[in-house]
Amino acid sequence: MYKVLIIDDEKWSREVVKSLGNWQDLGLTIAGEAEDGTRGLEMIGELKPHIVITDMRMPGIDGAAFLKTTGERFPRLKIIVISGYDDFVYMKQAIRSGAVEYLLKPLNPAELQEALGKCVAQLKEQDHGAASDWVVPHIFTDPEVLDEYLDNRHRVFGFLLELDRQAVTRTLQGLQEFLDRVFPGTDDRNVLDKISHDYILMLEEFLSRNEIGFKQLLGEEEEEAPLMVRCGSVPEMITEIDRVYGMAVETIQDLRTHRTRFDVKEVQAHIDHYFQDPISLNTMAQHFYVSREHLSRTFKALTGENITDYITRRRMEKARELILQRHLSIKNVAQMTGYSDLAYFYKVFKKFYGVPPGEMKE
Repeated sequence: MYKVLIIDDEKWSREVVKSLGNWQDLGLTIAGEAEDGTRGLEMIGELKPHIVITDMRMPGIDGAAFLKTTGERFPRLKIIVISGYDDFVYMKQAIRSGAVEYLLKPLNPAELQEALGKCVAQLKEQDHGAASDWVVPHIFTDPEVLDEYLDNRHRVFGFLLELDRQAVTRTLQGLQEFLDRVFPGTDDRNVLDKISHDYILMLEEFLSRNEIGFKQLLGEEEEEAPLMVRCGSVPEMITEIDRVYGMAVETIQDLRTHRTRFDVKEVQAHIDHYFQDPISLNTMAQHFYVSREHLSRTFKALTGENITDYITRRRMEKARELILQRHLSIKNVAQMTGYSDLAYFYKVFKKFYGVPPGEMKE
């Protein structure tokens, strides 16, 4: 049976979800409940659920950050988002994060059942696809063993994204213990080659997200035959994975620490493209691998405008355009210009233009 985790800070909401689902008919079982996103992430690691049903507005980590983290750490996880707010911003984040469905409270039993059915169908298709993949028929024929391998791999990738060098090493040690248990004393080239290739692909994905390649990481000598292809045993393979993954983490950290020059026009272009999203000085600094202070100081020196003021100005200009040229509600205008809090949007708009958005619309 597929396992389900329910995350909502209100107990009665969790009870409603439990009462509305036809769990056994779909081959589902409720594995646990969490009261906030932080605990939810912990329980995903502990329980290894196949489906998560989560509210968007909770204490601790907010819904958007929760979806981003689960998407990176647990890409096979199926997520159903539930919200009490018909919120364009949350819906956009849910879609971007690959959520299977976005449902509004109060829940419609038929819609919940349809969403659960969609998750089950995707899981079965995923299992079928995995069963025909190069790893499974020759290495992991037991579904539980495969799940354990994939869970370890997902944790490694999550720690790579966090640039947590020590956690990557610890998790790879867990992979070695797992392989020693499943294939005791093996030096089977078939096993080693397929796992090595799997981890090469994962490293390629990580490097591509950071816009660097094997040549930049390993140099020309190793580029043609990267990583673990020369290893003759599980310990040698794990050591080589750890070496190169460590190099990848250190390379990205070095880029982020020492990159001090950037094109202000690129920063402006990035803001112009993404100002409708929840960007900030912090997210911009992370994107351009510079400190907040350096980004803020340089941007102001070259443009005469604070970066936060520039973001606000672009949002306000777009908001004015939407109000004057389109038949949209003020709430939709706020959401489409990066403001999930309608009251805050009113406050910023009135401060910027001297009149509230409703008067300008009139």
